[in-house]
Amino acid sequence: MQRPWHLAICAATAIAGCGGRTPLLEGSHDAAASIDDATDASGEEDGPSGGQCVTPDGVRICGGVHNCPWLSPPTCAGYGCTPAGDADVNAGVCWSDLTDKGSRLCDACNDGEVCIFRDATTLVCAPPDLCQLVWNDGDTTSCRYADKSAYTNGPLPEPSGACPGNLGAPSPRVLCGGACGDCGDPNVPCVGRSPGRPFGICPSLTYGPQPGVATCSIAPGSIRHCPNATDECAVFQVAAPNQPLADRHGLCLWGPYCERAKAVYPGGLICHSP
Repeated sequence: MQRPWHLAICAATAIAGCGGRTPLLEGSHDAAASIDDATDASGEEDGPSGGQCVTPDGVRICGGVHNCPWLSPPTCAGYGCTPAGDADVNAGVCWSDLTDKGSRLCDACNDGEVCIFRDATTLVCAPPDLCQLVWNDGDTTSCRYADKSAYTNGPLPEPSGACPGNLGAPSPRVLCGGACGDCGDPNVPCVGRSPGRPFGICPSLTYGPQPGVATCSIAPGSIRHCPNATDECAVFQVAAPNQPLADRHGLCLWGPYCERAKAVYPGGLICHSP
């Protein structure tokens, strides 16, 4: 039986807003299974082509207002540079330059990370400097913050003040960041911080053949219940155009903790019971 991480012994390993278009949602989790089978292909890659077309860590982008070169295999391994988000957006990314090949779904990214559309439906975790670069290249619609709110190129705030509802460390470790502390376990990321949401959530873990953060969805047509029946699906409350996206990328929290967090969480939280 799956339990919130702070109620069970952790035997798992770590897994690994508004304006612009509202993406289609169907199929994004199915897409993850085959998201980058071809990026294992290797080949010679050109060096960084300048600060307007490459991040400090060497992730290259293509197209956009700076006319960054569209890279083909093997210069960009796998499929080459492909558009971020909708195909009619000019900017693209060489996904194989990312350490994880752009394969981690934006369900529970690490604290400080943001999210980018790998295609029109698949939202994946990304380093913040990649979204800054894509934004500066004229693509203002392909990124989101970790709570699925609209990306504005603004930095994450430093959490200040007391921990809301005293829901942080050392117990019960439901909220995280600033005075709330961390989630107390390297397998549990602090999820959801954004410019409008200084504190994050410590989600439940799931165990079994594929251990990791327990996620869920309340989006019509793609309902996914939490593995543990005593958990509720916690969904970040964001502006209306991005709420369907947030509904699809929920986190599991023990029901009583979700209800306590909902009452005090800055930015708003929706708790959905099965």
